[in-house]
Amino acid sequence: MRLALAAVATSFLVLPAAEVADAKCAYWGLLPSVLAGPGDAPIAKDGGILVAAVPSERGTLDKGDAAQPPWKFRGRGGLVAATVEALAPGLAVFRPGAGGTLDLEDDKHALVGKAHVDAAAAARLGAPKVKTVTYTGESGGRRAWARVTVELDGAIPTGAVAIVAADASGKARSWGRIAAGEPLVAFESRTCQALPNGTAASRPGDKVTLFWVDASGRKSDLSRPIVVGGKVAPGTD
Repeated sequence: MRLALAAVATSFLVLPAAEVADAKCAYWGLLPSVLAGPGDAPIAKDGGILVAAVPSERGTLDKGDAAQPPWKFRGRGGLVAATVEALAPGLAVFRPGAGGTLDLEDDKHALVGKAHVDAAAAARLGAPKVKTVTYTGESGGRRAWARVTVELDGAIPTGAVAIVAADASGKARSWGRIAAGEPLVAFESRTCQALPNGTAASRPGDKVTLFWVDASGRKSDLSRPIVVGGKVAPGTD
């Protein structure tokens, strides 16, 4: 399956690379990026390094999930394969295998992520306490867009770096990075925006659950199921 290109807000076109190459949107793809940046990040002993698929003009529209590149950890005797857990489409945690350190290298042996175990790391986060989940957007036209916002009963907990929207059974559909002072967004798409395979908008009437991801890549418990509100507005040319 190819990476999806958000041509409209409520459906995602999956195009062969040759077809995408002729489109104006083809200049943007996805690249893997360590969410915490290149510094030495503290993580819990049962955690790892978070990798996200981020839009980039240097990105590609290849098969698979851009958040799961063949990166490895540098061990005492050489490179050690990572244990990769997919948290959501376009978001994964890399944990070192036996004998591995927390120095993560890309396929060209460049250091892309580094971490150290913090014995005082906080416990896993509790489930999100959700008041509402709301879909807004336009379904067609050249300016199609969509956004799913989450209103909490309380504050975003310390240590949370991402919110994941899942279906009622807990299967992840989309995620959003947490930014101080900004709305809590679990899905967003715009015309020509590349989206990881498997990404789906939670539409009005859908029953969803949500969970936090902390800086160590650990998932919280699921929230209670909640029905998405809002409506899909017709697009304009």
